[in-house]
Amino acid sequence: MDPTILNRRLVRPRRVEAIPVSKSRPATIDMANMAAQDNCALFAKLPGEIRRLIFADALAPQDDVDKPYRPDRGYYRPGQHFHPKTSVALLQTCKRIFEEARLLPVRQATFRFWWMRGPWMFMRSHRNGEFRVDLWQESLSEEQKAHVQSVQVFAQQYILEQAHTIAVDRMPETGPLGFATKHFHLTLRNSDWWSWESPIESSDRLGICPWLRGRVSQQEMLAQPLRIPLEKLREHLHKGTWGWHICQLKGLQRLEIEFETDLLKRGQVEKVLERAKHWIFPLADRSGIMVKTGDVVESEWEGVAHTTYDHILQATESQIPQGAPTRTHYVALMTWTAASETSEQYISMVADELST
Repeated sequence: MDPTILNRRLVRPRRVEAIPVSKSRPATIDMANMAAQDNCALFAKLPGEIRRLIFADALAPQDDVDKPYRPDRGYYRPGQHFHPKTSVALLQTCKRIFEEARLLPVRQATFRFWWMRGPWMFMRSHRNGEFRVDLWQESLSEEQKAHVQSVQVFAQQYILEQAHTIAVDRMPETGPLGFATKHFHLTLRNSDWWSWESPIESSDRLGICPWLRGRVSQQEMLAQPLRIPLEKLREHLHKGTWGWHICQLKGLQRLEIEFETDLLKRGQVEKVLERAKHWIFPLADRSGIMVKTGDVVESEWEGVAHTTYDHILQATESQIPQGAPTRTHYVALMTWTAASETSEQYISMVADELST
């Protein structure tokens, strides 16, 4: 969803397109003279449950078929072949509908951000297709912030590992992830890894660790303890590490991390998965932790081998050659869920630590 879609004046029904994030505050509407709509069948005859289903369908995010993503772009991937759109025309029809349905666009959306190499030509906001998380938060009312359900971030590894440098002046205490969401999805695409272009036989292999700053090699990752006791982990997650930033998310219930690479480097990602299944993220806003749950979900998809990005002018103008080489991508999705200090999972984990 375009993060600024609700920060627009409700003047007349129209299809909303992506525009740059604005610093202006959300528009306010005087609800004092709201009509009861007693003669309207929508309110007088339909049960509220049915009415809410209609509203939810009308305000659901959709693919904008007029804005297709080119298959040779780094942000083109399964489920994301078009730029998203949400029509808010329904909210402009009457105040009674606005009162009931105004938060649905926020609740139903997955807000997506690219830390480099996003769909810049459609976003028209910042260089290299980056959305400013802090400006997105400023564009929401406090009520809207409390109803954000899902956020996805595509991050190049070098930016993720230097997350302490992102928005330092604007968000000094919490960093770029100091917002509330129930679900957070972090994606590392094939070309986001430091060593994605290294030959398979090279010693420069894929590696990542949530409590290490700077570039992390596979050797450094493997040199870390497989599992760190919870109390020591809190010390390891120094302010500014990307694991610390994950911990700052407020109200988090579900964390998903997607590791993608060339199928030929699947073995390197499997080394990462062996370490990641032991990762724990202690939550900053409450007494609890994020612990891995369920199995790793694996998938593959075929795409253009040599991708490019919108901020490269030549790429915008060129055509995809016929018979262009393809690449098979391997994707591994891992899930963590919140466990409180009173949960059996948390108590069992602490007991295991005390017994070792």
